[in-house]
Amino acid sequence: MDIPIYICLILALYSVIRMIFEPEVMRKLLYLNVFGFGISATFVLIFPDILTLIATCIFYIGITLESNALASAYARDSGS
Repeated sequence: MDIPIYICLILALYSVIRMIFEPEVMRKLLYLNVFGFGISATFVLIFPDILTLIATCIFYIGITLESNALASAYARDSGS
């Protein structure tokens, strides 16, 4: 059962490294979304409880909305 946890953590770590070294802002937001997925999946795998599932779903939805809001604001500012 530890292998899926390590896979999610490696995925999150890889996305953070790519986010640090990526010069393009729009691609950074994609890696931010992948990071959110990796962290929320790790929480669910470490703490298998219904409340953890609900909390991580809220976290993932929140980080996705944040990423989309930042992307649309960036696109609006760079387009004008």
